[in-house]
Parts: sequence; structure tokens; C-alpha cells
Amino acid sequence: MPEREALGTPKAGTEFRPIAGGVGWLRTVLLPVCVLAVLSSSSYAYENRPLAAEGAAYEEEIKARVRDDREKLSPEDLEMLKTLVGPILPLPPPLPFVGKGSSRKGAPDAVFAYELLIAKGKGTSATWLKLARAHSDPGPHQDLRKAARAAYMAYKAAGSGLSRAMALGFLATVFDKTRDSSQALMAIREANRLVSREKAAREGAVIGRLARSLDQTRKRIEKRHSFRLRRFRVFSNRPKPSVCLTFSGPLAGRGRVRYRDYIQIDPAARVALNPEGKSLCLEGLAHGRSYKITVLKGMPDRHGLKTPASATVRAAVPDRAPQVAFRNSAYVLPARKAKDLPLSVVNVRTVHLRVYHIVERNLIREIMAGNITRQLYNWKLREFREDTGELLWRGSLDVETRVNRETARPFRWGRS
Repeated sequence: MPEREALGTPKAGTEFRPIAGGVGWLRTVLLPVCVLAVLSSSSYAYENRPLAAEGAAYEEEIKARVRDDREKLSPEDLEMLKTLVGPILPLPPPLPFVGKGSSRKGAPDAVFAYELLIAKGKGTSATWLKLARAHSDPGPHQDLRKAARAAYMAYKAAGSGLSRAMALGFLATVFDKTRDSSQALMAIREANRLVSREKAAREGAVIGRLARSLDQTRKRIEKRHSFRLRRFRVFSNRPKPSVCLTFSGPLAGRGRVRYRDYIQIDPAARVALNPEGKSLCLEGLAHGRSYKITVLKGMPDRHGLKTPASATVRAAVPDRAPQVAFRNSAYVLPARKAKDLPLSVVNVRTVHLRVYHIVERNLIREIMAGNITRQLYNWKLREFREDTGELLWRGSLDVETRVNRETARPFRWGRS
């Protein structure tokens, strides 16, 4: 006997097919003719406001497009279309009744048929869900964004917990295909919650099969989008170096998880742990040291996924790169009065300096180009030496520095 899948109250003897791509959350589901428990239309545990707005706009687009379509269907054709609202069918063959001279075939026929029903006020949860399937079917006409919109509209139009669970289960598979892990996880978890509540209220083979299928889909999505340490990056060119760990998903945020319970550092170091987005930065390490950093099994992300196993990285924090810079914009030297210009020096013992004079006609050009207040490249320095500036002084300054510490060294310049 072939496997069946259905939404609502299907007619006996209707044939079904599995969803393409191995999605099995609706397989073997055939709902008997019964009155489904109606949920409050104002209670939605899963909300996606951007997608809701897109779905509403899509519905208006469908209605406007059908109003402007010159291909009108006869009442007999509309009655034939109504039969599509029952069980969830596979994509129908090319429909002969979509209008004279129509060239629509296969998936475009199915999309047209379901959109027409929606425009005619027959936009039930089943119609929207079948439209989502038509959009998600592999092929040249696949449109996963519209599939997500239609599936969400099916969820909002559903009048029972089982219907909502099936709509969310399909929406989760669409998000899974588009690699939107957070939305896929939220949708499939809410689908499992809904069907579990229905199962607790009344037992039945159909509900049991749906619950098992949705649970398998949840496990598959969680495995595919598991929370793992992806990479790390060392930031050493700062007074207090840090190592930032990047994960596969967003972190729970500051104050929601005690990250010290999941991070081990060898040798031990007093660090600040700062989560932001998908990264957890360990700030306050020492230059010139190497650390073994372990992320322990069980560290949760924002959506409740946990690291399946411990992961260890070895991070070498090098010394700061040599650096010489003026501490402010006071490096435009005074014309007459002597003045100390503060140099900021890191890991440099000798500084070699050159002082150039720029005549007024060239100075205006340099100011307009922004060269007076920014770091200059080597080619610009060559231009100063060869064309723009006049060399007034060159020499060296010795600096007493401590390794990796910033040292201020005054440079006195003045002209009489």
C-alpha cells in the first residue's frame, strides 16, 4: 500500500507521494474525518514578523495579478480547482483548464492553480501549504523565498494544532535548505511542541506517526546546524591582547550564560569573556605567551543548541608589532615657536625622523587632498622628497622602552 500524506480531511482513495529531497515529516500521515481541536487565532508561539509582512504582500500581489490576468476560468474550471484544496497532492500534471492558449506546464501550472484559488478567496491553510510545496519543488521554477512566505501563510491560516505543526514542519525544511539555521530550529521546535500537545490530549496512530516524523526532522536539522567552534583569531597589536573564538551560531548574550563554566585556559589567566554575535572574545591575555584554550562540551548557543564535544585550540600571542606615531594631529610643526611633539612608540629603540617644509601654494593642495591629517603611503613620501617638500632636518631619537608597552617620547622642534 503506498505511503500517504494529508492535511485536513482528505477523500478516500487519494494517492500521495513523498516530498522530494527526502523530507519525511509528512509521510504516512492520513488524518481521519474528525473535528480538530481549534487553537486561539491570537496565540502564536512562533513569530517571524519580516516573513509575515512578506507573506501579506505576496497575497496582495497574487490578488492584483489575477485581477489583471485576461485568462478567465469558467465556473466548471473553478469547481475542478476546488478539489485541490483537500489532501496535499503531488505537483499535478499540466492542467488543461488554466486558460486557452496557456503554455504553463508542471510546477507553473500548480503555482497558477493555487494562486488563483487564493485570489478567489479560497486561501486556506491547505492551499497555502500546497503552494509552498509547488514553489519548493526542485527545478528551474524553484523559489524558496516564496515557498517560505506561502508556508508561513499556511501556518497563520491554520485552525488546528496539527495543521500548524505540519505548516511549521514544512517551513523548517525550507529554512534548512536556505541555511537559515536559527529560523529552521525555532520552527521545527514549535512544530514538535504543537504535535506533542495534541498527542497528550488524544492518542492516535496518525498523531504518533506525525510526532515521530517531526522529531526525526528536528534531530536532522539540529545535527546539520550543530553548535560548534569554527575558528579563532588572535588580536595582539593592542595593550591587552585577546583571542576571539568564532562559533557556528549566535551566542546567548551577556548575562544569560556563565561562559567561565565552559572555557578552560592553560596556563591559567584572568580574562574578561565578552560574547557578541557569534564570537566569544577572551580579553586580558599576555603578549609573548602561548595558550591552550578548551571549549567544553555542553556550551549553549542562543537557541539552546549545545556543543556536542569539547574542542581545543592553541593560540600563540606574539609581541606587539613595532609602531611609531604622533599621538595627535600636532605634527604640523609651528613656523616659529618651539614645541614638543609627542611621539608614541611601541617596541622601537631608535626613531629616524625627517622634517620637511611645504610652501604655501603646495600646502593648500595637500590640505584639500587630506594628506595633512592622515597616514602617508611610501609613494606619497617619495613625492614629498622629490617634488613637494623641502628637507629641513633629519636625525634619530633614542627611546627607552619596555617590551609591548607604549612609551611617550617628546620631539622638540622650533624655528627662530
